[in-house]
Amino acid sequence: MLRQLSKIAAGFLCGVFAITLGVSALLADEKKPGKKLSVHDIMEKVPGKKGLCATTVAKAKAEDWDAAAKLAKELKVYGDALPEAEKPEKGTKESWTKLSKEFAVNMSTIAAGVEKKDIKTVNEGVKAFGASCKECHDNHKE
Repeated sequence: MLRQLSKIAAGFLCGVFAITLGVSALLADEKKPGKKLSVHDIMEKVPGKKGLCATTVAKAKAEDWDAAAKLAKELKVYGDALPEAEKPEKGTKESWTKLSKEFAVNMSTIAAGVEKKDIKTVNEGVKAFGASCKECHDNHKE
């Protein structure tokens, strides 16, 4: 009986270990520096009340500059990734190039404001970002 329980426990532990390795591999793949992000990946992460942009700005406004800096670094990565992402089917290439580059500039402006601990620059980037959403969605969101 003890031998059977030992085998079951060993099997269970092996299963847990295998699942842990699998999940770790998936998470590591998601954070690879060279991984090309999709528009969907970026739009799931950056905008919104709980998105990366809003949380970065909230930390900056609270003058929690260390936390804001970590978030701003990630925000810039996502900003830089949008122009490199595959163009949506809707809209022209010229429009996509222009608007996705503006997005990258806006994220860089926010990140630069955080780096300088300058809330005015952060707010300029956020204002420009907010003003660009409708045009981009009208032209490119299906």
